[in-house]
Amino acid sequence: MKRIIDLSQNNAVEDWHEAARQVGGVLLRAGYRGYGAAGTLVRDARFPEYLAAAEAAGIPAGVYFVTQAVTEAEAAEEADFIASLVKGHRLGLPVYVDSEWSHAPHTGRADGLPAARRTDCVNAFCERVRSLGFEPGVYASERWFGSMLEPGRLGAWKLWCAKYSSAAPDMACSLWQYTDSGSVRGIRGSVDVSRPGAAEPERYEFPLAEIDRIAYVPMAGAAGETVSAAAVRARWNGRLPDVICNAELFSMSTHKPASGVVCGGVRELLTQTLGAAFVGSRRPVLSYADNVGAPDWVGAYPCLVRDGKVCVEAEPRGLSGRAARTALAWNAEKCAVFYAEAAPGARLAEFAEAIAALGYTEAINLDGGGSTAVVTPESVYDQGRAVRGKIGVWLRDGCGNKLALKDGAMRRDMDAAGGAALTVTADGGLNLRAAPGGTVKERMPKGSAVRWYGFYCVRAGVKWLYVRAASGTQGYAAAEYLGEGGREDVKERLTRLIDVKSIVTIVLTVIFGVLALRGVVTGQEFLTVFTVVIAFYYGTQAGKTEQKA
Repeated sequence: MKRIIDLSQNNAVEDWHEAARQVGGVLLRAGYRGYGAAGTLVRDARFPEYLAAAEAAGIPAGVYFVTQAVTEAEAAEEADFIASLVKGHRLGLPVYVDSEWSHAPHTGRADGLPAARRTDCVNAFCERVRSLGFEPGVYASERWFGSMLEPGRLGAWKLWCAKYSSAAPDMACSLWQYTDSGSVRGIRGSVDVSRPGAAEPERYEFPLAEIDRIAYVPMAGAAGETVSAAAVRARWNGRLPDVICNAELFSMSTHKPASGVVCGGVRELLTQTLGAAFVGSRRPVLSYADNVGAPDWVGAYPCLVRDGKVCVEAEPRGLSGRAARTALAWNAEKCAVFYAEAAPGARLAEFAEAIAALGYTEAINLDGGGSTAVVTPESVYDQGRAVRGKIGVWLRDGCGNKLALKDGAMRRDMDAAGGAALTVTADGGLNLRAAPGGTVKERMPKGSAVRWYGFYCVRAGVKWLYVRAASGTQGYAAAEYLGEGGREDVKERLTRLIDVKSIVTIVLTVIFGVLALRGVVTGQEFLTVFTVVIAFYYGTQAGKTEQKA
C-alpha cells in the first residue's frame, strides 16, 4: 500500500496529478470546532477545493475533523457537519475524529475533559458517522490514546495513531502517522505521512464460493523461484493464478521443506503440527496431515487462529520481533491471503490478533521475513527471494494476477463480485476478446446477456470488463457497450456521441450549408463536400468502434 498523506489549508498543493503517482490516498481536514466557549464549527478554507481536486486526480480521499466537543450531542453535531460538507462525494477512506490539545496553554473548552468523558464523545461521533454511511475512525498520538482516552472502548473503530519514529506504535492501529516532515512531489513544503499500522496487515479476500481451485504450487527447478516468476508460470486449465503467495518454511541452503508439505498426494515432509488441507482443491480445512483426504496440505508454523481464537502463546524460535509475515486465513464464507510488509513489519501475536479481529476463524502462518511475497489482481509485493513452494488460487471467472496483465493492474468492483447481469448495447454486436484490444474470441449480438463478476481494467482510456458470455466463453469486452438490463448509461452514450469528430462534422456541415444557401458554393459543390465530411465521420467512428467493439 502506498503512503497516505493528510492535508489542510496549511498545505500548498501545486500538482495533484504528480502527487497522485506517489500516494495511495489523502485525508483532508474538513474543519474544526473552535476552542472558545462558543465552540463554533469552522470549515477548512481549502476543503471543497482539495476534495474536488483529489477526486479529479483519482486519489482515494477521506476526511478528519478536529474536535472540541464536550458533550455527545456536540460530537454528533460535528459528524453531521462533515456529512453536509461531503454531500455528493464518494469517500474512499474513513472519516476520522481528531482528538488532541487545542493549543499550547491547554485551556480549550474540551482540554480538561476526563478520559472517560472524552471517550464518550469520540464514540458518539463515530456512531453517528457510521449511521450516516461512512467508515468511522479516531486519530490521536500514541501517548494521547494511552492517557487521554480509554483505548479499550475504541475497538469498533479504525485507529489512526501518530508516532514520529522509525519504531511502529506498540498499540494496534490501522494507520500509523510516522512523520510530519515528509516530501511529496507536487506539494510544497513538509507533509504528514502515514502508512498501515503494524497490527492491520494487507489482505486480499475472496468468497469461498468463488474458488475454482486452491492448491500447493511446487517450485520450478531445484533452487526455487520467486513468487513473481511462479505468477506467470503456474497454469491450471490454461489459466494463471489470480492470487499466489509463498508457502512453507524451507532450508535456504538445500531448498528442502522445514515445515510440513503434501503435494499431489506425495508427502514431502510430515510434521505433528496443524496446517491447511485443500479439500477437493476447492476449500481450505484446518487439519493434521493425515486427518483429511486432500491432494495438498501445507503445515503451519505456527497456527495463528483456531475456532476464532488467537492461539499464539509464545513466539517460536526464529519468529520474534517485527518482520514481514504471510498467512492464509478463512471462515465459513471467505478466504484471504494476509501479509505484513517488511517495514514496519508485525509481531506474530499482533498479526494473529488482527486476523481474528476481522472475523477469520482459522489462520496459519506461512514463511515470512524475506520470503514474504504476494501477487494478486491488484498488487505485487515481492522481495525477490527464490522461495520453495507457493499457494495458488484460481477464482471463478478470474482474469489472472497483476503480473499476468503486464500493462496494468486488474481492479475489482466489489458491488459486482456476486455476479452482475449486463446486456450488449452495441448496434452491431460486441467482440469478446482474449485480451484488451486483442484477438476476438467470439461476436456477441446486440441484446445478448453477459455475466460480470467485477473484474475490469483500463487500457489507453478504455475500460474493459472481464465477462462470461451466454455461450460460457470468457474474455474482455468494452464497458461502454454493456448496460444493465439492456439500458446503456445516457451520460456515457452522450459522451461517446458528442466527441471532437462529431462536433467537427456538425460544424462543417452547417458552414457549407449556409454557404450553399447564400450562393457562395453551388449545390453540387455542397453535396460533394457533405459526402466527404460524412465519409470522414463514419470512417473514423467505424475504426474507433472496431478497436473496442
